Amino acid sequence: MRRVSFLLRKKSLNAKQLITDAMLTVYSLLPRNYRKKIEQEKTYAGIEGDKSAFCGAIMLIIWIIGLVETSVLFFTFRVPLHLAVIPMGILFIFGYFLPYLIFTYLADARKKRMEVVLPDILMLISANIKSGLTIDRAILFASRPEFGELSDEFKKVAFEIYGGEEVSEAFRKMLTRIKSIALERTVKLLLEGLKSGGTIASLLEETANDLRNVEVLQREIRSNVSMYMMFIFLAGVVAAPFLFAISKVLINTSSSAWGTMNINQDVASFMGGGFISLKPTKIDTGAFSLFSILCLSINIIFASMLISIIQHGDAKAAIKYIPLFMVVAFGIYYGSLKVMSAVFQMVV
Repeated sequence: MRRVSFLLRKKSLNAKQLITDAMLTVYSLLPRNYRKKIEQEKTYAGIEGDKSAFCGAIMLIIWIIGLVETSVLFFTFRVPLHLAVIPMGILFIFGYFLPYLIFTYLADARKKRMEVVLPDILMLISANIKSGLTIDRAILFASRPEFGELSDEFKKVAFEIYGGEEVSEAFRKMLTRIKSIALERTVKLLLEGLKSGGTIASLLEETANDLRNVEVLQREIRSNVSMYMMFIFLAGVVAAPFLFAISKVLINTSSSAWGTMNINQDVASFMGGGFISLKPTKIDTGAFSLFSILCLSINIIFASMLISIIQHGDAKAAIKYIPLFMVVAFGIYYGSLKVMSAVFQMVV
């Protein structure tokens, strides 16, 4: 009994190791420069440790989903191969960029959390300097727990300065861990002030006030362009699925109507001769369904990117809109298909 349990445990360990090796192999197939970008974004996101297996798992899952979807379309629904491979190609590209997009999104979210509290911590550092503290002690005492991740980063800077590191080098290391233009400009102003021997306290105070004014202006801009975001959402996520659903119902209805009518016999009896011949138009409803799904997916991706650019100034934030928009759009599409099909069957 013990031997059987040992063998089962050994097989499970071997299976886990095989899966892990497959994930690492998939990740190792990526170009070296692309892997460096992923690692850099991971650092910006504040994630420690090796995440190669995680990235490989995401890519492998997306690629398997694409392969299964293509197989179902080709073998079950008899979709032509050149059309069935389109979803697999899209998911292959999406899976390739997904790890980078995930870490980029996490890095941007971390940056925004830090930029929100940056003016407050600068005001505290300024007050500490005015009270007579040195720059390292002023930074350390200003790093309070309520400032979250930014507090931890400033503590690292203070301890590095305590350990004999130059102020400029300590701040340079911090900038390699945080992707923030506002923080980078603040650090440059601080270092220039230290070199020139200016009043650091007033410089930090003015910088904090400027950052707050910029945040107020950004909020006003976002509120003014909210109408554009609503229009993009309604056009790409609500109206487009409804129109595609109506088009598909009309195609199905017209195809079935052509099949039940003897057009040539009716025309011949009406015209008194058979010199006029009409043939029904052959429309591949399966191809149109695939075309609708692809168009909706592309519309949703670009609508998410536009809304992200308007809302956040960066298209990378679209990763948080795409899943929600996909659910809403395809829910409207398939719901409209059922409702309109029932309505047309009752009328016809």
